[in-house]
Amino acid sequence: MRMLFRLSFGWMIFTAVMVVLRAQHYTLSGFVRDRATGEPLIGAAVWVPSLQSGTSTNEYGFYSLTLPKGTYAVEASYLGYDKFSTSVTLHGDRRLNIDLRPVSLQLHEVKVVEEKTDFVKGAQMSVVEVPIEKLQTLPVVFGEADLLKTIQLLPGVQSGGEGFSGFYVRGGSGDQNLILLDEGIVYNPDHAAGFFSSFNPDVIKSSTLYKGGIPARYGGRLSSVLDIRMREGSMRRWQAVGGLGLISSRLTVEGPLVRDKASILIAGRRMYADIIAQPFLKGKPAEGNRYYFYDLNLKTHIQLNDKNRLYLSAYQGRDVFSFKSADFDFAVGSQWGNRTLTLRWNRIIHDKLFSNTSIIYNDYIWKQYSGQTGVFEASIANRVEDLLTKADLTYYPRPNHTVRFGIHYGRHHYAPFQYEAVFRTDTFTNRGEHPKTVHDLAAYISTQYNITPRWKVEAGLRAAAFLMWGPYTEYQLNEWYEITDKKEYGADQLVAFYPHIEPRVNIRWQVNENASIKASYNRMTQFVHRVNFSSISLPFDQWMPSSPRVKPQIGDQVAAGFFHSVPTWHIDWSVEAFYKRMANQLEFRDGFTPELDRETELDLVVGRGESYGTELMVEKKQGNLTGWIAYTYSRSWRYFDNLYSKKFPFSYDQPHDLSVVAQYRLSPRWTFGGTFVYKSGRPFTVPTSAYLIEGQLVYEYTTRNGYRMIPYHRLDLSVNYYSRFRLFKRKVQSHLNLSIYNVYRRKNPFIVYFPIEGSPTEGLKVSPQMIYIFDILPSITWNFKL
Repeated sequence: MRMLFRLSFGWMIFTAVMVVLRAQHYTLSGFVRDRATGEPLIGAAVWVPSLQSGTSTNEYGFYSLTLPKGTYAVEASYLGYDKFSTSVTLHGDRRLNIDLRPVSLQLHEVKVVEEKTDFVKGAQMSVVEVPIEKLQTLPVVFGEADLLKTIQLLPGVQSGGEGFSGFYVRGGSGDQNLILLDEGIVYNPDHAAGFFSSFNPDVIKSSTLYKGGIPARYGGRLSSVLDIRMREGSMRRWQAVGGLGLISSRLTVEGPLVRDKASILIAGRRMYADIIAQPFLKGKPAEGNRYYFYDLNLKTHIQLNDKNRLYLSAYQGRDVFSFKSADFDFAVGSQWGNRTLTLRWNRIIHDKLFSNTSIIYNDYIWKQYSGQTGVFEASIANRVEDLLTKADLTYYPRPNHTVRFGIHYGRHHYAPFQYEAVFRTDTFTNRGEHPKTVHDLAAYISTQYNITPRWKVEAGLRAAAFLMWGPYTEYQLNEWYEITDKKEYGADQLVAFYPHIEPRVNIRWQVNENASIKASYNRMTQFVHRVNFSSISLPFDQWMPSSPRVKPQIGDQVAAGFFHSVPTWHIDWSVEAFYKRMANQLEFRDGFTPELDRETELDLVVGRGESYGTELMVEKKQGNLTGWIAYTYSRSWRYFDNLYSKKFPFSYDQPHDLSVVAQYRLSPRWTFGGTFVYKSGRPFTVPTSAYLIEGQLVYEYTTRNGYRMIPYHRLDLSVNYYSRFRLFKRKVQSHLNLSIYNVYRRKNPFIVYFPIEGSPTEGLKVSPQMIYIFDILPSITWNFKL
C-alpha cells in the first residue's frame, strides 16, 4: 500500500512538473508569403538564432514553432527574397504571418539569399528541388522552356531519347514515375510524342523530385515522385506573363478577385505550327492536314478566414492530329491528353496541427479514328479515370519534431483498347468488354526528429491495399499462350486483394557544420502498369491495373551518401550510391502480335529487375558563374526466365551519364547559358541474318540487348537579354532568349532499323541503319511580364 502511495504521489508530481513546463511553452505559427502578390512560399526558412532552432514552411506556406516563454529574434528567408527579422514576445500562442519582399532587382539580377532545401542538415536525401527561375535561361529546343528536360540533367535521371521529355530514374521504367500537378496524377507528361512537356513554366511555383528515401505520404510508384505545385495567383495586383516563340506561345493572367481574400490564375499555351504551315500547303495534297497541342491551367485561392483556405486547380492538355487524303477519300486522326481537377481545403485545426483535405479527379484518354466515306469507319480509345480523396495532417510538437499522418482512397477505371468498326452494313465492337474498376486504400504515418544534435531521423510507415471486384474473366493458358479454359467472376465477387506494408527511413549523421552522411531505405508498391508497344513511350501505350494474373510491382531501394557544403566558394557537392531491386516487371512474350479482341495481360511474362550506381553532383549557387556538374555511373538489368536464360540490360541502361550546366551573368542585361551532355549509347537487339522458310521471313538475333548505339553527346548554348520598357503607362519586364540546340551538329541516333538487302537466291543481308532527328537547331523566344 505504501509503495502504491509513493508511485501515485510520484506520478502526480511528475504530471504537475510537465504541466508547468508545458505551460511555459507557446506556439508561434503562421504563413510566409510574397509581399508583392500574397502567394504563400513553399520551403521558406523560419529561424530563431538564439536557440539555434527553426523550421521551414510546408507545401502551403504554413509554419509552426513551439518555443519557451520569452522574447526572441525571429528570422525568415527564402531564395530570391530579402531576409526578414523581427522581435517576438511569447506569453501565449501567437499567429505571425510574414511577408517577404522580393530582392530589389536591377533588371533581372537574382541574388540568392538562402536555399530552400537544407542540403547538409536535413535527413532527406536523393531529393532535388528544381529551380524554376533557371528554366527560362537555359538553352531550349524549339524555344520552349521545359521542366522535364531540365530534370534530365540531374544525376540518376535518364532521358527517353533525342529531344524527348520523358525520363527514367535509377534504372526504373517510365511508368514508375509518379508525376503530380497540384496532387492530380499526370499519366502522360508529353506533347508531340515527347518533344514538349505538359507543364507551362509560367504557372509552376515549385517542383521537387524524389529519387529515393521517398516520404510515406507518397505511394503508388516504384522509382520516383515529381511533385509540381502551381502558383495560386496574385492576391494584390493584376499582372500578365507570357512568351512568344517560333512555333508556340503562352499567356498567363492572374490577379485578385477580392484583395487579400481571393485570387485567380488563368493560363494558356498553344502550338501553332499548323496555322503557319497552312498557307504553304494550300492547293497541295497535304492541305488540311494538321497537328497542334494546347494546355489550359486554372487556379483559384479563397481565404475564408485566418484558419481556413480553399483551392481549386484545373488542368487540361490535348494533342490533336488529323490527316486526310483527297486522292483516296481516306481520313485518319487522333487526340490524346490529360485532365486534372483538384479541390483542397486547408485548415489550421490548432497552432500545432495543420490539415489538408483533397478531392481529385484525373482523366487520361487517347482515341483514334479512321475512315473512308461509304466504305468503313473505325475508332479506338484507351482511357484511365481516377477519383481520389485524401486527408493529410501535420503535427508540430516541437521545433525539431514533425509528425505527418493521413489516409488516402482511390477509385480507378481502366478502359483499354475500346474499339468500334463499321464496314458497309456490318458493325464490330468490344466496347464494354474489357473495362476494369479497381480500388486502393492507404494510411501512413511519418515522423522527423532530431535524436541528438548529430543524429536526425525521418521514418515512416505506409499501409496500402489493392482491391478488384468483378466482372472479370480469368483465363487458363497452355505453353503456347492459347486459351484452354476460363472462370467468370460476377459483379459482387472479390477478384484480387493485395495488402502491402511499405517502410521508409532516412538517417543523417552530422560530421560537422558543413558535412553530413546520410542513408535511406524505402519500399514502394505499384498497382498499375504501363504496357509499351515500342521502345519509346507513345500515347497509345496501355495502362492496366494489377489483376489475379498480373501482380503489383514491388521495389526496394537502399542508398547512402556524403554531403558537403563549401560556403566560401558557394558550392554544394554530394556523392550517393544506391541499389534497387524490382519484382513483377512485365514484358511481352516472344512472337507477340497485338489483337484487339484479346486481353493484353494474356501475352505478358513476368520477371524482375535490379539497378545500382553512384551519383556525383557539384553545384555552384551564387556569383556571376552558376551551374552544376552531374555524373552518374549506373547499371540496370532485367531477368525474364521465359524470354532469355541470362540477365540482360534494360532498354535505358546507359552506364555513363554526364551533364554540365553553366550560366554566366555578364551584366544585368546579358546572361549566357550552356549545357553539355554525354551518355553511353542505349542497348538494343540486333538481327544478324534473315531466311525465307516456306515463304515466311525469319530473323536470327544476337543476345537480347547485346549491342549499343553509339554514345550520345551534344552542346547547347543560349544568350539572354533583359530590358524594361513602358506599355500603356505600365512597366514591362522583357526577356529575349536565343538558343542553339546541338551546336556542333552531332548526329545522335534516334531509331535503329534493319533493312534487308539481297535476294533469296543470292542471300539476304541485314545491315543496321540509323535515323537522326535533329541537326543544329536555333530558336528564339520573347518572354514578358507586365
